[in-house]
Amino acid sequence: MRTHHRLIRTSLAILAPLVAATLAATSAAYPFGTSADYSDCDQRQLPGNRQVLLRERIAQAVYPRRPAGEAERKLATATVLVAPAALGGVHEHLIAYVSGPGICGSGGCNAYVLAVGQDQPRYTVVSRISPARLPISVLDRTHHGQHDIGVFAAGGGIIEGYTGALPFDGKTYAGNPTLATIARAGVADGRVILAAPGGAPDQCRLR
Repeated sequence: MRTHHRLIRTSLAILAPLVAATLAATSAAYPFGTSADYSDCDQRQLPGNRQVLLRERIAQAVYPRRPAGEAERKLATATVLVAPAALGGVHEHLIAYVSGPGICGSGGCNAYVLAVGQDQPRYTVVSRISPARLPISVLDRTHHGQHDIGVFAAGGGIIEGYTGALPFDGKTYAGNPTLATIARAGVADGRVILAAPGGAPDQCRLR
């Protein structure tokens, strides 16, 4: 019995640092502060029923294999930050940053680029970006008539963080800022649209 207890204590001593490191790396990908530190989206930012429609569309994108109602219930446990993104092209765009348990890993969380319907309130997912970390920027450089998106990359084996410049290929954006083929953006390049609380004037938390 004593030998058994010693084996258990030894195993826990070995596992504890590994679990702590994993939790620390994962939590570092979440937004700075807590969800309550961000201002809720209001009617000025998302008028009419746009907030409901946007939440439904993001829930479908995050949980594509879940029924609509279940996907929305699961999304309610996550933090969803959104901001308008002046990317250019035919449509207006929003970028959503989604974080929470089961969504984020040591490399980051998920971001989604959505095109806004012109004639009616409708949202179409143009791109999924993963892993993604804050801040997220609209960069000055362009490809195929639309601005690149700057997404911070860190963790997941990256020793020194940097901003990856995700280009538009005419249909969608590159989806992984950590790939070796992705160019790196300068610190002052472009305009930050999603960041720490108070770090981007137009961002808000989807209710």
